[in-house]
Amino acid sequence: MRSDTERKLGPILCAAAVIAAAAVLLAAVIAFAFFGADESGLAGKAVMALYVLIIAAVIAGVAAALCERLKEIKNGEEKEAQKY
Repeated sequence: MRSDTERKLGPILCAAAVIAAAAVLLAAVIAFAFFGADESGLAGKAVMALYVLIIAAVIAGVAAALCERLKEIKNGEEKEAQKY
């Protein structure tokens, strides 16, 4: 039987990969909004701000799901499910 540390490794690595990819996308959108969209005006910056909010929500959701999953592992939910 695997230890809790081994059970936590997969969710942590997956969440870290998704958060890292989203952070790179977030940085690209912010960089484009400030340095690349000089002539797009207010509408362009508003769309970029919407993208930033969506990406930030994805990062927050993944972090919340990771916390919930780690809590499930800590409480032994998988061990109880093996009985059935």
